[in-house]
Amino acid sequence: LLDKKVEAHARVQRLQADWDRFCPDQPVLMLRLEGTAARLYAQQGDWSSAALHTERCCALAERAFGRTHNATVALRARLGDAWSRREDW
Repeated sequence: LLDKKVEAHARVQRLQADWDRFCPDQPVLMLRLEGTAARLYAQQGDWSSAALHTERCCALAERAFGRTHNATVALRARLGDAWSRREDW
């Protein structure tokens, strides 16, 4: 099981590098991808990973829409929920 998780993490890193190289001008698509990953981790109860992906979503939304956009504010609220469920203060 650990080997599969390591392999999956390596695949994600390669995909991230390819995305940064070929599609840096598509923040909305990357936002959807990160949001999906965050929701999947949240469903599994892995709040640390969910918070990490939600934080990436927040950064993408700020760059794409600005800090005061409704999507950015909603993602910040979701990030707070993920951190509170993780109970790491």
